[in-house]
Amino acid sequence: MLSAGAVALLAALTAAAPAAAAPASASTSTPAPTAAVTSTPTAEPSGAPASSPSSTTATPSGSGTASAGPSASSSSSPSATAFTPKTAAGVTGVLYAVLPHPDDEFQVWSQVERTPDLFKVFVLLTHGEESSNCDPELPGYDRGAEPAPEPLPQGRWTASCEQARLDSWRGFFSDMAATDASVPASFTDRGEVSRLVAGRSTPVCRVDAAPGTCASRNRSARVWTDDGGRGALVVFDLGDRDLTRDEAVWAVESVRDNRSRLGIDPSLPSRGVVGSYYDEVSASGFRYPHPDHRAVAEALASTDLRLGPQLGATAADDPRVRVTAAVSDQATGTAFGWGSCSGAHARWYGWLWHSDLDPNTGAPEQCFQVDRGGQRRLFSRMQYFWEDFAPSASSTSSAEVAR
Repeated sequence: MLSAGAVALLAALTAAAPAAAAPASASTSTPAPTAAVTSTPTAEPSGAPASSPSSTTATPSGSGTASAGPSASSSSSPSATAFTPKTAAGVTGVLYAVLPHPDDEFQVWSQVERTPDLFKVFVLLTHGEESSNCDPELPGYDRGAEPAPEPLPQGRWTASCEQARLDSWRGFFSDMAATDASVPASFTDRGEVSRLVAGRSTPVCRVDAAPGTCASRNRSARVWTDDGGRGALVVFDLGDRDLTRDEAVWAVESVRDNRSRLGIDPSLPSRGVVGSYYDEVSASGFRYPHPDHRAVAEALASTDLRLGPQLGATAADDPRVRVTAAVSDQATGTAFGWGSCSGAHARWYGWLWHSDLDPNTGAPEQCFQVDRGGQRRLFSRMQYFWEDFAPSASSTSSAEVAR
C-alpha cells in the first residue's frame, strides 16, 4: 500500500450463492448476483499434516527492538509438507479475495465479514517490499505512539521489510477476529508450495531496484492456514509496483488448480472472487491509480477464472457498479476505533503512515483514517463493486480433477 496521500479504498458485498448468506451488515442499492457456482466434488487429498507446523498469533512490539525469526522472503521459506485441508463446521463454499499488498484487505471487508458459511482465501500477490516506510529511518513509525514493526525493516526489498509487512498483515486478521468469529485468526505456517502450474505458462518477474531486471522468477506460494478452518492466506512474490495483469491471472488460476496443496478443500464450491480497490477517474470517490491495483482490476475484468462472480472494488460513480455494501459499524470500529489512531489498523499498519496531514481534511493525523460516510479516503465504510462473469461454469478445473 502507498502512503497516506495515495490512500482510499472500497470493499464490497460479494454476490453470494443461495447457500452462502450475505454479510449481515450489507445493503444493496442494486441487485447483487444470486447465482451460485457449484463445483464437481473431488476426492479429498491424502497426506499427513505438516511434521512441525508453526502456529502463531502475531503480537506487535511496543519497542524498537528487532525480533529474530525466519525471513518472510520466499527464498528462505521452508518447503511445505503435505497436509489435509481443514474446514470449519457450517462452511458451504469458498470466497477468494485478491489483494496486491498486505494491507489492502479492508477494501473488500464488506464482502468477507460475518460469513461463517464461507472459507475465505486471501490471495496476496506481492510482499509490499517496495514501501518507502521500510527505509532504515522508518519515516512512518512514531516511536512511543504506536507499536513498532517486527522485525525493524532495514530497507526496501529486504527480507526484514517483507517479514514486517507479512507479520503486520496476519496480526490485523487476528485482531479483527476479536469481534467476528468468522475471520481467520490463528495461523499455522505451512511453508512454501513450489512449482505451481496453472492452465497457462505465464512468465513471472519481480523487479527490484534495477529497472527491467528480474530479481526473481518465483512460481511458489507461501501458505498459512487458519487453525479453526475458516480460511487460508496464500502469498505470492510477484513484485511490488511491477505486478502485471497476466501475473495476477496466473496466480489466481494457480490457486484454483492446486487447491488441495494450498489448504483448500477442492470439494467445496466456489462462491466468487473479489478484488481490491482501483479507480483513476472518479469525480466523487478517491482516485487511486496504483499500477498493482490496476493489474488486479484488469485481471478480474478480462479473464473468466471459473470461480464464480468476479467483483472489483471501485468508486460509487463508476457506471459499472452492481453491488453496494457497507462494512458493519462493529467491524469499522474494530479496525479504526472511534478515537485518534486506535483499532487494529493503527496497531498493525500505523508504521506505514508517513504523512503529517490528512489528505482529505488537511488536518494533522498520525495514522490512516476511514471515511465512514463517503468515499474521500482510500479506506471507506461504504463500498461499491462492478461484477463480471456470473453465473459461471463449474469452478473445478481440469487440472484439479486430474490430480
